[in-house]
Amino acid sequence: MVYNHPLYSEIEQASIENGGQAILVPLAQKEMVLTFMDGIDPDLNSWLERSTREVFIGLAEVIFAEIKEKYHRYGTNLERRVKKNLDKLASDLYTKWEKVRIDSYRNPVMEMVASLPKDELGGMAESLVNLTKFKRRISRQQETVGGPIDVAVITKGDGFVWTKRKHYFKPELNPRYITRITRGNEL
Repeated sequence: MVYNHPLYSEIEQASIENGGQAILVPLAQKEMVLTFMDGIDPDLNSWLERSTREVFIGLAEVIFAEIKEKYHRYGTNLERRVKKNLDKLASDLYTKWEKVRIDSYRNPVMEMVASLPKDELGGMAESLVNLTKFKRRISRQQETVGGPIDVAVITKGDGFVWTKRKHYFKPELNPRYITRITRGNEL
């Protein structure tokens, strides 16, 4: 709250439409999930797109400088025409890269996710969190993921179900509590 007004931000919305069977939505630190899904780190992908554009522009400028040195008017006209199309060429290339990422990496993963049983979906989520935790630990990034991981599966039929949950106490030191909880679940 700031000055009695709630602070909020809209999050990315996702839904299963058009015959899709599954969706995977990362929360918080997304880079390792997206790397797993797309086969490339999102920051590396952005860098590749920027550097490719810089190479295209740099190469074109070298060629145009050479042409303009001998044929100034022709070189200037050619440069204007090519620069109009340079952004489209780069965008088309990035679109092709995206299609390869989707067809070769994302879609095969999503096909497997759609067919996984509920317990394995929870295991997959835990593995992706562990992967993020490990990456943060061995890199220079701030360690923002750590400790034991709780896992729950939410389904239309079963609702919210814990598949793995840490206790704030040692269960073996509290047998009466565990017995009471277990009896309550049997009723």
